[in-house]
Amino acid sequence: MNCASKYAFIAEDEEEELVIDSNSADISNDPSSTTTTTTSTLPPQQQPQQQQQQQAPQPYKSFFGFFRSQSQPQQQQQQQQIPQQPQRNLPGKVQKVKKANTNVLVVNLGTVAKESSIVTGDVTFCKNCNSGLSNINSFKEIQLNDGKMVTNVPTKGGFSESENLWTCEFCGEANQVTLDKEEIPSTNIIDYILEAEPTVKKDTNNNNAGKSQKEINEADESFVIFCIDVSGSMEVTSFVKEGMSLPVSLTNVNSEGKTHEKVSYVSRLQCVQLGLLQQIESIAEKYPNKRVGIVTFSDKVTLIGDGSTPEVVLSGKTLDDLSQLIEEGTSFSFSSPIVKTKEKLIQKVCSLRGNGSTALGSATACSIGITAASRGSQVILCTDGLSNMGIGSSKNTEDVYDNLGAMAQRNGTSISVLTIKGTDTKLELIGKLAQTTGGQVDIVDPTNLSEGFKEIISLPTLATEVSIKLIVHNGLYITDSGEKTEKSIFEKLVGNVNQDTTISFEYGVKSSKLIEKDLKSLPFQLQIYYTTLSGKKCVRLITQTQEITTSLDQAEAEADIEVLGLNLVQTTSKMASKGDYEQSRAKNIASAGYLKKVSSKKKTDNQSESTDIYLQQAQVLENHLSSAIQKEGSSSMTPSLRQNQRMDETANVLYNYSSMSTNKAKNKKFF
Repeated sequence: MNCASKYAFIAEDEEEELVIDSNSADISNDPSSTTTTTTSTLPPQQQPQQQQQQQAPQPYKSFFGFFRSQSQPQQQQQQQQIPQQPQRNLPGKVQKVKKANTNVLVVNLGTVAKESSIVTGDVTFCKNCNSGLSNINSFKEIQLNDGKMVTNVPTKGGFSESENLWTCEFCGEANQVTLDKEEIPSTNIIDYILEAEPTVKKDTNNNNAGKSQKEINEADESFVIFCIDVSGSMEVTSFVKEGMSLPVSLTNVNSEGKTHEKVSYVSRLQCVQLGLLQQIESIAEKYPNKRVGIVTFSDKVTLIGDGSTPEVVLSGKTLDDLSQLIEEGTSFSFSSPIVKTKEKLIQKVCSLRGNGSTALGSATACSIGITAASRGSQVILCTDGLSNMGIGSSKNTEDVYDNLGAMAQRNGTSISVLTIKGTDTKLELIGKLAQTTGGQVDIVDPTNLSEGFKEIISLPTLATEVSIKLIVHNGLYITDSGEKTEKSIFEKLVGNVNQDTTISFEYGVKSSKLIEKDLKSLPFQLQIYYTTLSGKKCVRLITQTQEITTSLDQAEAEADIEVLGLNLVQTTSKMASKGDYEQSRAKNIASAGYLKKVSSKKKTDNQSESTDIYLQQAQVLENHLSSAIQKEGSSSMTPSLRQNQRMDETANVLYNYSSMSTNKAKNKKFF
């Protein structure tokens, strides 16, 4: 875990009120001067009256109007992000949000792939709150999520070996325990093996202890299934101003000995084929034992595999039968590594032609069946249109993609979704496949598809069946995606994780009366339950303390901008994903103002760069949401209706921002 500050800030919650109208606010300016702060103790029945007195919205006058003056480069950049709509300012509404502070945690789950101390025996859990025995108070130093060592500040409670007594640091419960010396934790990050690897493994993928990255790559026998749209619309061509060099095998030109031909018009399918050819070569070189196959879909689904086995063609009523589609995929097996099948695959790719409709859901189901036998496999779905036949079609979408995602998640398969720029694919719907399985979502320029494929393959799954439990002191509560839970324990099913899988949390004080005045620090524990790709089931306990302060200035002086920025982007995007655009915008504007305020106190180049990155992302989100509200006009839109009608560009931003990581932020792709 990484905290947003060295200190846990202990104070009652405060709220701030913002009037949010339909025009886009300029995140680069600090909006704090335009908000009214109220304490959480304000009686609810008094709030509406105060809102009328202090912040009554002015019809057709933007509350953030003075923020809208922007430099020309900023305006051009935002015009590239979303279509510009005529500015029709609608009356603002008062939104209340919790006042931002440094009580934020960020967890990178990709670290489960790194070795930690393995403790013999079983986990000892507190009989009241279910925290794990950590022996945290015996350590002078503790390790953070990023490997950094920091001084440990002991908290109340702890384990007494002489008395065989553990007083829980989180809830104060007295637990009588008897442990052998080797069972007592000797570090704050420890692993327990819950279930050994299967005696007979489904595959040999990823038992990586002590191996170099090259050895890990060469031992990887997982599947990569390219699930490719070959419907008629994939033959649509576009003019390429500078021309595009294609292998002659993808053109109808008589090359007279040439290997490549420069063309001015290129089809979407040709771009996909070019990307596939480049990735087949790359995978064969870097991951020679991966099993790479192709599934195509139009008005039929064709299981091509690696080109070494007969193709299977599915059509008609079969495309509407989920069970049969999964069974067809499961029974369609191929086992040869890419290094042996490369040439046959290349021939198959070059022979693809576009025609017919789009049985996207049916092809995805078959792909999930193929990968079911190998944890850590990837399905890469590439399409340019709405599914219009088979399961998951526009007439048959009920729960289909949720079910498909859940199946893939259980199998340890990640599904990534690439759609073609300028098309309508209902990304909000099919993007759930990636969100559920730990895959990626992107809208790509067809001439740059190879980079899209490359980014996905470079993020292999590291662990499956991942779930987390976050436990804090019983005087604290945990916030989930902007919603206050009033609970000191938070549980979440994550599924598959890669090196970039990052989750942020906010926490607050239930009541200062529940936190003893003599406490010097508060404990935090993250329990990560996961299955390795070789089938071993483990739990990792990460326990650390955070020193207490009642001074927000002191907490801010030790603030980590990276942690605050990640939380800003993730939390506000998750709120927007649910359809509450007004509340998300208020949270976004308030948190961005706070980020800028804290950053102004920390003048290092790295901190300034991180601030700029996250403020730009906050601005992109604000532009998308305000534009969506503009389009709604005066009509009242429910959150669910907003989700159903969400544009692909906005869905792409929300999916990526909700899973924002340090690496993704530095990529600067989603500005």
